[in-house]
Amino acid sequence: PQGTDTRRLDQLNLPQPGIRSSRKKMDELVASVAAVGVVVPLVVRLLGGSKKREEYSVIAGVGRLEALRRTGAGPDYLVPCVVVEVDDAEATLLSLVENTVREAMRPFDEAEAARVLVGDYGFTQERVAEALGTNQTTVSRTLAVFELDRAVVAALRRGDIEMGTARALLPLKEDAKAQRRLLGHIIKDNLNAVQVSALVANDLFGAAALAPLRYTVAGAGKVDARTTRAGKLKVVLIAEDRKGLERLMASVGKKL
Repeated sequence: PQGTDTRRLDQLNLPQPGIRSSRKKMDELVASVAAVGVVVPLVVRLLGGSKKREEYSVIAGVGRLEALRRTGAGPDYLVPCVVVEVDDAEATLLSLVENTVREAMRPFDEAEAARVLVGDYGFTQERVAEALGTNQTTVSRTLAVFELDRAVVAALRRGDIEMGTARALLPLKEDAKAQRRLLGHIIKDNLNAVQVSALVANDLFGAAALAPLRYTVAGAGKVDARTTRAGKLKVVLIAEDRKGLERLMASVGKKL
């Protein structure tokens, strides 16, 4: 690091892949930056440009940069920065880790950064998981969304659908036409992951599929029943006691 310095707002660029904070977090950041400015320096690296206008990519502090722009700060506004020298792979990894922890990145942006690290820079899923403090299975499930049809991935990138909703389409990853058809319903009717799972099960198993059942029986417990991706019926009963279990079993029997 070269120590804390300042750079003009118009010298600072968002990293690639693009990273955005969640809407709620962004509203909080805008209010904070408008009140006290950027207190914690951004971590940036030099991209190039002329001596008159060097350009930098933001590694950590993407949310603060976007919040500052939304306050109406002009291009000559001086932003506190720490300049570091790292290569593309290191910059992407640092950006993923720092912005996940500090800026509440959107889940899709986390996934895209992980995809770049694994696909473009040869990182293992285990290394990405270690950096994020998670496990390889979680990273694998996250990366699976890129196996979906490009129209679904594009909707994710725009924020039209959520990651959980997209993952519910994974059983149809070999059927792009079905994915696009359901995507239209998801966006039009604002369907959640549970509703999408029901539609997917219906596509795969027809009349044999069970619409998800999730309900509570007062004084007895909870019921969660659905058709799995393998076409099997999964029923989870959480009972208060033995009598409660009997009531739940009777309730499920009537609904099935």
